[in-house]
Amino acid sequence: MLRESDYEWLGSEQAIPIWEKMHSTNFGPEGLASELSHLVDRTRYETLLKEQWALSQSARTKFPNPQHWFWTRTLLEQSSDAWCAAETANDFPTNAKIVDVCGGAGADTLALASRCDAIRAIDRSPIAVALLKANAKLQGRSVDVRCESAEELKLQLPEYLHIDPDRRPTGKRITAIEGLQPSWTVISSLIASSQGTSIKVAPATDWSELDDAPDTVRFLSRDRSVRQQRWLWGLDRWPRGSIVVSVHTRDAWSHEVFDQNNENEPNANLFCAQEPGAYVADYDPAIRAARVSASFAVRIGCKMLDSAGGYFTAEHCLPHGMVRWFRVLDVLSMDSKKLRAYARTAHVGSWELKSRGVTVDLDKVRKELPIAPDSRKSCTFLFSKIAGRPRVIAAEPIGGWGIPLSN
Repeated sequence: MLRESDYEWLGSEQAIPIWEKMHSTNFGPEGLASELSHLVDRTRYETLLKEQWALSQSARTKFPNPQHWFWTRTLLEQSSDAWCAAETANDFPTNAKIVDVCGGAGADTLALASRCDAIRAIDRSPIAVALLKANAKLQGRSVDVRCESAEELKLQLPEYLHIDPDRRPTGKRITAIEGLQPSWTVISSLIASSQGTSIKVAPATDWSELDDAPDTVRFLSRDRSVRQQRWLWGLDRWPRGSIVVSVHTRDAWSHEVFDQNNENEPNANLFCAQEPGAYVADYDPAIRAARVSASFAVRIGCKMLDSAGGYFTAEHCLPHGMVRWFRVLDVLSMDSKKLRAYARTAHVGSWELKSRGVTVDLDKVRKELPIAPDSRKSCTFLFSKIAGRPRVIAAEPIGGWGIPLSN
């Protein structure tokens, strides 16, 4: 069983050169026994570094420089990825004095430290504190790290607050603010005493029931997955009373800003009456999570296939970083025999199956669709409701996310 002192050792003058050597050569974890032979407790340190090596391999999907990080499995799973951490750090003024509560291993802390000079991080876990100190040392960042609970924290204006509360205090992921640790009572008190605040919550957490609505609500998406929701108070990067959808595409962020009052409520003219237009569009899940699908459809000149959501449709397609377009080939009923019959005549080499707003076993459908081995042609079945009726749209993609290849 690894101890707190073992994780503290990771930031030592003994450990860091060995860790760097593991990543800079073909040394890996295999040569650890000889490197650690002069240490009294070498077996424990070898176990620790092998654990860190395995975690650094897992961290590659969240961090482009995994050699600059130490983790526990739980802290890695709960951390922001490097892209979201850097983007949300931009919400703070560059001269801000920031206290990061529940700093964990430091993903958000060190992103803030790369932008602002005065960073103080606290966490009630001694292991998290040890890892954050080691990670700051690996990355050459100056951070005041303390083992302290949020309940003990006293903010002094003009200090800003960043907080990533524990959403798994009992082991199960939660979305309700009542289950957060620290408690919402403590968080609310800290918000009231701070110059400005950014709180990271689960994408499904409902902000509309808060007594004090956030000035700004942000949803961040990367690789077509909603990574986090942010609630902001007293930060002036975005208009107050706004919902911001931020999507990371092609190594850059794009943003859409909506009114929290949602001016474009769905109306009859926004929905497809019977059949879709010449094109249908899938759009980033962050738009759905933010509940601004109708507003977004109006903004890009589309209609919705159904009042429950699903896909957009239009007679012309507009390039947009949060949208992927398809050309409509046919509209079919959700009948397995008719789908197989269509597939036989289509002479398709590969099928893409997607669904929005209807329940369908896509794996089962995929197994039933015939494939022409000699064909390079691809086709997409989009399962959705159109004006309340479950339908299948046979379509061909005309580009990836952002830019269509042709009209």
